[in-house]
Amino acid sequence: MVRIGIKNIVFIFIVLMLSVILEGCGRTQILPKSVEIELGSTISLNVIDYVSVDPKIEKEIQTEARLDISKIETMSVGEYQAIVFYKNQQIVVPVNVIDTTPPIIHAKDVKFQEGDEVEAEDLAEVIDYSNTTMCIISERSGQELSSVWLYPQRKIIIKAVDDYNNEAILEFIPDVIINEEEIGVPIDRIYDSRQLEGFSYEEMEFVDDEIYEKIKTVYSVIKWDGEFERGNEDEFEYYRRKFREFLLFERTFIDSETGEKLTLKDFPPIKIPDGIEATYDMESYKYYFFDMDGDGAQELCIPEVSFWAIFKYDKNKDEIILWKRLDASFYYLGGSRIIFWSNGELNTFCELNDDGTEEMTVKFFSCSYENGTVYCVEMPQYINEEEQIKFSKEVKRQCYYDRWARTYFFRVTEEQYKELTKDYYKMKDRVQEGSEEVTYTYEEMIRE
Repeated sequence: MVRIGIKNIVFIFIVLMLSVILEGCGRTQILPKSVEIELGSTISLNVIDYVSVDPKIEKEIQTEARLDISKIETMSVGEYQAIVFYKNQQIVVPVNVIDTTPPIIHAKDVKFQEGDEVEAEDLAEVIDYSNTTMCIISERSGQELSSVWLYPQRKIIIKAVDDYNNEAILEFIPDVIINEEEIGVPIDRIYDSRQLEGFSYEEMEFVDDEIYEKIKTVYSVIKWDGEFERGNEDEFEYYRRKFREFLLFERTFIDSETGEKLTLKDFPPIKIPDGIEATYDMESYKYYFFDMDGDGAQELCIPEVSFWAIFKYDKNKDEIILWKRLDASFYYLGGSRIIFWSNGELNTFCELNDDGTEEMTVKFFSCSYENGTVYCVEMPQYINEEEQIKFSKEVKRQCYYDRWARTYFFRVTEEQYKELTKDYYKMKDRVQEGSEEVTYTYEEMIRE
């Protein structure tokens, strides 16, 4: 049996402790940093950017340590790792690639024509390392716009936002060329009806008597006296039953613009009888059911506060088609193939083709100011080029041009305005009485 004395035990303990201390002294302490790299930037190759060490040995670390950054993708946002190798140590360093840099927007060096409808991509280009979206911001409302009409000196605001919600704003005035020879209107008579800052209705000049007589002749041939044609009475029940199925969601319809096949359940804004909330209550409203397109068959017209939807049944194809949709308040039916829009001051009268497209449109309005009221009328606009009214230079010199609507207006007196539009206002008065003969309740439309 070997006996170890107390002195020997103490000696061995001291030797072991010295070994541990000496070993610890030989191991340099290196701590990883938390590293962030901006997307698309150049990555550092300096080891000291990734670890914390005693300043006394920084040069030694830079000389002897090895840095592995092969797993870091500087063009992709994410969490990565760098590895520092020093002697017998391996230090893992967390590296985050982030994107906090706003996009850069450049206006394109492009000339535009007055009246061009453009989107943000037509006006500017954006530079960014991540995906971006651009839109035009309304100067007045701050809302995002998908497109705008251009005119000289119009300020454009474009916003670009990348995938990480970094955004940039560019304000500029595009180079817009006004073709005065083509428009033919003095520059001080050209305005935008949506933005009237700097334009004075009070200073508008009246049209002369000769031009007024020409306007009067043109207005005299407009078909103001629209009627609600009831259609073929013998087939009234046949078409009503087809639309009965439609109102009960037993039949689909085809959106003539998109080609989609839908039911009324898919057609907002509808409140269907099972209680789904929306803005239109199918059971409480009256439906227009008459020959809207003039072909002898009845069409179903659904009115609502903010839209009109007119549906046609195609007997040959056994299909219901969305013939016309009007997405705005203040629209009214004026009779077969006639619609009009009125908010009291501005009025628009339209004759429709048998496919629901606008054949002729004419506008007229009154505008009050501090000392009175201005009255303006427009020459009718015909889709058919052969029917379109041609303006002489003399006529154009007396009118005002609306950049937004691309239409010519004339200022007339109150008496002239009343004379030109009297048949229109008679039509408006007739509409209520005439429409009562062709409107039906929900129960009347779906009865057995």
